[in-house]
Amino acid sequence: MSSFLAAIQAYGPRLVYNRTATTAEVAQTLSGRTGIKYGQVLMLLRELHEVLIQYGEGATPVELASVGRFRPTINRDGELRLAVNIAAELGHGINRLDRYHGEIINRANIGLDDAGYKALWDTAHPDDPLVLPVRTAHSLERATSRAAKRVMRLQAKPAA
Repeated sequence: MSSFLAAIQAYGPRLVYNRTATTAEVAQTLSGRTGIKYGQVLMLLRELHEVLIQYGEGATPVELASVGRFRPTINRDGELRLAVNIAAELGHGINRLDRYHGEIINRANIGLDDAGYKALWDTAHPDDPLVLPVRTAHSLERATSRAAKRVMRLQAKPAA
């Protein structure tokens, strides 16, 4: 018997990523949008790196408006790391399925409920049926509500 996670991995929606934009490309874009010279933008990005380290070493969180908050944290073994919390407006600007124009694998499966994943899996793997997780009434209600909202957003989006 297969796990629900296997079905999500096989049939869940996934983004197809483009090549990662480099610092040089971001600097070029920023230069074109702001009128600041390319070399100055590169220098500014490098200095931002150094300033984040400087403040982090002093246990000072840094909040960049519309970008996010950077703060040092420590685990129980004494290992330091940098935590980054994305600003809500940046997240909301990106987390808009109706504005997203990249490729999504299994787009039709957005909002699919557990039974839908089971049907897809069991059809493709008749000798290895899917075992659905046990859900409480509360978790089912939350999942159904979230799925319904996603489906409504998708239906509101005009076909590309």
